Amino acid sequence: MIYSRKEWVDRKLQVSRMPKVDWWLAAYLKTLPKPLYTPEMTPPPPLPRGVSDWLIHQTTSHGKSIGAPSYYMDYDRWNGTEADVRRYFRLDVSEPEPSLEEKVQILWDAHPELH
Repeated sequence: MIYSRKEWVDRKLQVSRMPKVDWWLAAYLKTLPKPLYTPEMTPPPPLPRGVSDWLIHQTTSHGKSIGAPSYYMDYDRWNGTEADVRRYFRLDVSEPEPSLEEKVQILWDAHPELH
């Protein structure tokens, strides 16, 4: 996987001479002055010359922090569904995630010393 920007790839790389790779491309709107948050750029990102698809798009570098102590947060969007993400990381997509009750039962069954 290569993380970069279209402009840098176009200037520095010859994509046609590279092996096939997955692209994580940064492309976002002009950063607003502090303390404002910059809205996300709508996917898809601009693609470098010779690139026909993207895997991840960094849509902002100054988004509102979600559950982190920092003020700003980068946002990224996956090109596909949650099932696509699971397949990419070779996680089993055939079984649905157990419910909370099922998880509790699994833990309970795994620790008979507690009951």
